[in-house]
Amino acid sequence: MGLFEPVDAADLAWDTIRLALEPFPGLPGIPEVPASALAVTDGPGLGAAAPRLTSPALAWRYRIDESRLDGGALQAVTTALAEVKRTPPAPGMSTSTSLDAALVRFDGQLRAVSALLAVVQAGLVATLLGLIALAAALAVERRREEFALLRARGGTVATIGGRALAESLVVLPLATAAGWLLATYVPGRPAATGWLVVGAGAVATLVIPALAAASQRRLSFTARRQDLVRHRPSTRRLTAELFFLLVAGLGAYLLRRRGLSPDGGVDPYLASVPVLLAVGAAIVALRVFPWPLGQLGRLAARARGAVAFLGLARAGRGAPVTIGPLAVLVVAIATGIFSGVVMSSIGDARDRATDLEIPADAQVSGYAFGPEVAGRLAAVPGVTAVAPVTVDPATQFTTGAGNTASVQVAAVDAEALARVAAASGTGVSLPAALVDARPGSGPIPAVVSPDVAAELGASGGAATIRSRSYDFTVAAVADAFPGVGSPSGRFIVLPRQALPDPAVIAPDQFLVAGDASPEALRAASATGATVTVTTWTDHRRDLDQTGANEVLSFTFTIGAVGATALALLAVGFTVLAGARVRGQVLSRLRTLGLSGRQGRGLLVYELVPLVTIAVLAGGLVGVFLPRVIGPALGLSSFTSGAVVRTALDPLLVGAVLVLVVAALAAAVVVENVINRRMRLGEVLRVGEGAQ
Repeated sequence: MGLFEPVDAADLAWDTIRLALEPFPGLPGIPEVPASALAVTDGPGLGAAAPRLTSPALAWRYRIDESRLDGGALQAVTTALAEVKRTPPAPGMSTSTSLDAALVRFDGQLRAVSALLAVVQAGLVATLLGLIALAAALAVERRREEFALLRARGGTVATIGGRALAESLVVLPLATAAGWLLATYVPGRPAATGWLVVGAGAVATLVIPALAAASQRRLSFTARRQDLVRHRPSTRRLTAELFFLLVAGLGAYLLRRRGLSPDGGVDPYLASVPVLLAVGAAIVALRVFPWPLGQLGRLAARARGAVAFLGLARAGRGAPVTIGPLAVLVVAIATGIFSGVVMSSIGDARDRATDLEIPADAQVSGYAFGPEVAGRLAAVPGVTAVAPVTVDPATQFTTGAGNTASVQVAAVDAEALARVAAASGTGVSLPAALVDARPGSGPIPAVVSPDVAAELGASGGAATIRSRSYDFTVAAVADAFPGVGSPSGRFIVLPRQALPDPAVIAPDQFLVAGDASPEALRAASATGATVTVTTWTDHRRDLDQTGANEVLSFTFTIGAVGATALALLAVGFTVLAGARVRGQVLSRLRTLGLSGRQGRGLLVYELVPLVTIAVLAGGLVGVFLPRVIGPALGLSSFTSGAVVRTALDPLLVGAVLVLVVAALAAAVVVENVINRRMRLGEVLRVGEGAQ
């Protein structure tokens, strides 16, 4: 036995035996809190000390190698820990650990991240499949005359499909395999997505032959207008659209009732509900937009210049606003905005959680501070307000009927806390009855949790804090109280300034407003025991760095960036799809004096309705989607239990506007490249002028 010096006092091995490093000197005048320390010795030393100890006890501590834990082993480790706690290794021994609770919380966060990742992944995959379909439709449209010539020479639909399939088999499976191999070099543990790779490769390979064969089912040798669509859809199509909307609505209902992973895995149908809702919004927008677009066209017809009228007229006839490009754009924009809204909503909830847990610029925590500490803290340069808080986590209260129950009781100087919250700018509000409470002859007003209020009824009770009992009456009921955390959710908060003898209840924490340094606060509150200073900024940063936050941030980043890139690709494919017809129109208009700048303006006017409708529909879906499916995502596990409310970041609105401008700019660039390759002056060849 002897003195020692730790090699690393901050090592985790000392976390639960801090008395070995910092002996507690006890509190003068409080005999129930004597001085205490921890001795470190060997076997012979323990044998020599045992006769002098009243009840020696042995304990073994086991550390877990966290580097060997991964998400797939959490359930097995939690089950093993529960089994060890349930069956001690020997009679008279017990096992205690909080690792199982920590793993359960982390597992809940992983499940929530998996749900979010499934939603974002479904949106990105659906957008990719839509882009594949748009690219295939563009390839088939450009070869329509070739396929029609094959049909005219006696080729069957199967022959055309087989020829297109043979061409696709040469390129697309190899490209899919190359993409999969490149993805294996991305850091991280690979997921079981082999079926997704095979499915994407199969769709990419088969979609062109399928569309090529379908386009030649009806043999026709007459040219057709490609810029017209039927504004009165058939009964069959309307029925299919209504059925699709019904399936999307039913999926949203089931998602709220059952959650995203009712059996531990992710349900593909429920994970695709956001995509179904986005496509449903595109269908509704496609049926609604012709009327306002027609009104804009009439206004443009009365204005000077023909560019706006021609562009809106082409858009009103369905070029390029069709269900394919619109659905792809809506899904991409909805996925990106959903990611941004959830990210800003979680950030807002974390801010509110931090305001509730630390409603000040800093929190000084210790045990039974002396009466002079408050004055020393107030004298620290930069401190503008100080509020003392005393928390007794395991005490009792008595109802008017004489029943007793366990509860956490806190004594808070509510008047000082109101000044601290106002000076810190946390924005928390306190009940006026607590702030205005003063010492008197009647019961003390108190704030209680809902379950305690239900047990008390209309009458008040008596609360015990630090072995002293105080009669109180219920002044307000709240789910939580700023600065007073309660793991059990059961609490009673008394106004410290209204107690008849507040000086005898030593505070164990102070809430401080001001820009004082943590070192200065720690030095001013030092009493021999360990003092912890936690700033609002540090606590907020800890919420951003806990649990599966890195995966969460990665999910949001991939959702926002991926959706933006895919939306720009969708606009590019839309421009490519109408490039041939638009080139003929521009060539005719050039003969009437249309300038190159006006030609680019014509493209912008054509695309503005498509982009505007997609942004409105996708934006509405992305903003309201967290509110619709939020309960199934378990977002509160990332916010320290705070309720996640839909919060729209102004930067997100600005990003959407930038996306609109970028999409139109990209469309103009693609159009210029196409026009240079097509040589607009040579587009009107013999026989094309009558089309």
